Amino acid sequence: MIIMKNSNKQSDFGKYLDNKQIGNITLRDFLIKCSFYLALVIVIPLLFPSGRSFKYTDLQVGSIINKKVIAPFNFPVLKTEQELQADRDEAITKVAHYFNARDTLPRHQIQRFNRFFDYMAALPLEIKVTTLAESDTSDALSMNEVISDLSVDHNINLSIQEISLFLSELQNTNKDSLKDALLFELNTLLDKHYIDIPKSEIAGKNLVLVREGIEEDLQQQEIMDAQEWKANLSEKFGAGQNGLLKQKILSLFGVPNTIYDRDYTEGQLREAIAQVSTAKDYVYENERIVDANERITEAIYQKLYSLEVATAERSTQSGDLRSLLSMLAKYLLTALTLFIFVFYLPANRPLIFKDNKKLLLLTVLIIIQVAIGAIIVNTLGWSFYLIPTTISSMLLGILFDPGLGLISTVIIGLLLGGVTGFDYTFIFLTIFVGVVSIYSVTHIRTRNHIFRAILHIVLAYSVSVLVFGFLRYESFEEIGQLIVYYILPNAILSPFITYMTLGLFERVFDITTDITLLELSDLNHPLLKELAVKAPGTFHHSIVVGNLAESAAKSIGANSLMARVGSYYHDIGK
Repeated sequence: MIIMKNSNKQSDFGKYLDNKQIGNITLRDFLIKCSFYLALVIVIPLLFPSGRSFKYTDLQVGSIINKKVIAPFNFPVLKTEQELQADRDEAITKVAHYFNARDTLPRHQIQRFNRFFDYMAALPLEIKVTTLAESDTSDALSMNEVISDLSVDHNINLSIQEISLFLSELQNTNKDSLKDALLFELNTLLDKHYIDIPKSEIAGKNLVLVREGIEEDLQQQEIMDAQEWKANLSEKFGAGQNGLLKQKILSLFGVPNTIYDRDYTEGQLREAIAQVSTAKDYVYENERIVDANERITEAIYQKLYSLEVATAERSTQSGDLRSLLSMLAKYLLTALTLFIFVFYLPANRPLIFKDNKKLLLLTVLIIIQVAIGAIIVNTLGWSFYLIPTTISSMLLGILFDPGLGLISTVIIGLLLGGVTGFDYTFIFLTIFVGVVSIYSVTHIRTRNHIFRAILHIVLAYSVSVLVFGFLRYESFEEIGQLIVYYILPNAILSPFITYMTLGLFERVFDITTDITLLELSDLNHPLLKELAVKAPGTFHHSIVVGNLAESAAKSIGANSLMARVGSYYHDIGK
């Protein structure tokens, strides 16, 4: 009864949502659309950078400031990412790599070798002619027993062929001489510091050996790794069958006696990195940072950036309203930016506004694009020129239409501007290049159009970078490096990524684009081929109707491709 009552309540509530109207849409539909809007408003501000104010983000190196800036309080001047990384790298080079000595290991390994050699030397001659098949009937010592003894008593695994070869070596040479030769090589190794990691990992580093709690310096020439040990054995015994066997036997006893203390070393590295100061200078209260109408240099820019960070830290520590208001402002800014959709979609794209699946697609594309930008700039610390902003612009232009793609590009540009610290340069680049990319894929028909899009995007980026470069007094060399290292990879990869992901969005959100229509217009399509075989008259009629519909659509500005494809398939049901 309780379950039935709950079910009835849910049914009544669902009916209420469907019957209640807000404007021209139901309350249920209104709530779904609001959920998309709220998802964007809640998620996107979380991707904005924090820990600094954005008072001077409109200033770049080379630009002219129009007002004097005086330090309102004492604050440290932070190092740039490059300076901080260089200092950390230098600190890392001074940290020694620590190794622990295993002094009892050489004596133990020598004892193991002696027991092994004495065991092999004492084996009877019959062992070399006793096979596995005869082991059950032969009275002689079987090869199975030898293999078992070596594995259990000596912790050594040798094959039948290797055992037979070693026994033959013992019979054909002086046993004492062979033992002395092998022992000499084993002692040579164990007398050195045989490390358990490749020497390439510690090349040029300071080394410290810890023996019974006492640290001592360890020189590079005193250590040997596995590769060097094998090379010495190969040089000593050669690559013949007997030589390879001796190398294998010695490798079973030549184990590292100097063990890399990775945990302790990495702890020292972390401590060394933590001790590197993030500040390189200090600005005192009432000190002039920059004068009015003065050009911003790298040093001045870093002081202004440090002032923004210090301002945010002081606000957070003091618990005043500015920190709370700053966070609130991010949400309000996002909400106001997205409100453009609220005005645009119902009035200009009512069909899209009514389709919640398409609104979900729009929401997903915006979140993905802003998230990618946040990861590239704030997480990875890469240049904002590497953000593939044109992907969302091209996808929106293809999946919807150029008009909505344009409006969406403006909104995405403003939102990504928040991710990059409200940098006007990046906002302009995103909008301008995005609009160009939409134009370049508006009537995409073939793969050649992808290369056309790449060309247009490269040109748009290059012109924008040149304009801002000239405004900042940058050299042609700096602008050229920016284009080669950042713009070209971005411009080349973005259209290809767009083309590869387009099919996924088409299928998931049930949207038909011109690319899909082109695939359906292929007369070799299985359905059209079947129509041509079973109903050739209808097939010919459909082709003629398609040509007429295409011409008519072109004359009135409709989608001629859709008209032609629809005509091809309009009689399939008959």
